[in-house]
Amino acid sequence: ACFIALAAAFWLRQRGEPAGVNCWRFPTSNSLFIEGRLRCWELGRARRATALVLDLHGYTVNSTQQRGLSRFEQVAGPGGALVAWPNGVRASWNAGSCCGLAAALGIDDVAFLRALIARLRARHPTIRHVYATGHSNGCMMAQRLALDAPDALAAVACMAGYLQAQPARIPAPAPVALLEVHCRDDPVVTFEPRAGEWPGAEANLEAWRQLDECERASRSTRWSNDSSTLIEYTRCARGQTHVRAALLSLARCGHSPYRPRNPSAHSSRGNETVTEVAWAFMLAASAAT
Repeated sequence: ACFIALAAAFWLRQRGEPAGVNCWRFPTSNSLFIEGRLRCWELGRARRATALVLDLHGYTVNSTQQRGLSRFEQVAGPGGALVAWPNGVRASWNAGSCCGLAAALGIDDVAFLRALIARLRARHPTIRHVYATGHSNGCMMAQRLALDAPDALAAVACMAGYLQAQPARIPAPAPVALLEVHCRDDPVVTFEPRAGEWPGAEANLEAWRQLDECERASRSTRWSNDSSTLIEYTRCARGQTHVRAALLSLARCGHSPYRPRNPSAHSSRGNETVTEVAWAFMLAASAAT
């Protein structure tokens, strides 16, 4: 098994990552070398970007698929956001205990995403805030980035994934506003706890309540009906008003909350996609700073 892992690591170093775009063939303006490996991303367009959003794909899919799934560029682009869709190693992210070859090989995806943020901020000096989102394993990676590199992010709002890395300390030294969106009937990353696999959505919210040092008494149900419930902690990080920890649970949408439209507490419009909800949460977090 050790030999197979080493052989796989060597092969990956030689080939790079075939996902979404053909970045393994040659370096481009949307790639960089890190850990001896060529990593790449897709990039949206923004004339004068004021924000950067990293949109991370799930396990076994790639940047192109995530771009079509979340449609974050269509939602956030008109508001001045530059959206980037990075590719994980062999369609996976090392979010801690999950997932795939990235976790098995101990790929330093936090270092890669930090380097990507630095590269894009250097190219677009008008960027003021950086956010992370993603689906499933990408959501887990977004939360790991918030845990390990909180100075790099203003907020995380992601779908169907839990924190898989162990915090070095509680509360976190630099709290990050976090919203996790989860379908109650998710058969893959289950909403309820599953022994040996998933902590469950409520336990994940509790982990972030502790990390963000939110007062238990500040928990409120902002919205609840047959299709969605928003639970939020609002007094966090010793009075830092931009920090919140929230869980939006949705009914009957399986492992992908993107497609259905569900009522949301973040807007009076009543019907929003979860991408619109996520973007509103991000903007609210940065507006309070």
